[in-house]
Amino acid sequence: LSVNTEYLTKVLNFFISRNPRIVIKELHLGSGVVTELPPEIGEFTELEVLALAGNKLKTLPPAIGKLRKLEQLYVGYNKLETLPREIYFLEKLTTLFINDNPLPTLPGQIGNLKSLEMFYYSGNKESKRDLPRELLDREREERLIITVKEREKQQRRR
Repeated sequence: LSVNTEYLTKVLNFFISRNPRIVIKELHLGSGVVTELPPEIGEFTELEVLALAGNKLKTLPPAIGKLRKLEQLYVGYNKLETLPREIYFLEKLTTLFINDNPLPTLPGQIGNLKSLEMFYYSGNKESKRDLPRELLDREREERLIITVKEREKQQRRR
């Protein structure tokens, strides 16, 4: 089963147009069915949890930056090659799981996520020492938990 963007857009628009008083705070779209997240996701401004783990996403739409109340974002086990810079507008984000994606590097702006308490980054191309200084400083101050499986250690065992 695969969910194409057109179908997902229709589903999201259905919820948007149904009743403006309906508030959706959590949205879970996992299990490998989502290949692209449509920009309509930005209309769900009350979202606090967005779980997209285990899909086939290569990117996230810039509209994700409109989710100003988002506290938890789970996008591990996808095919993300980049993160939109709008992700750094998510000032309430406390949890970010971006593990097991082919992300070549992380922009330094990820350190601007001042509310971040849990950052899970294992299985990507960088090692912990390659992470932006802002994140490492906050971990040393015990204000952030970072989980990164060091690739060098994995390669030495082989």
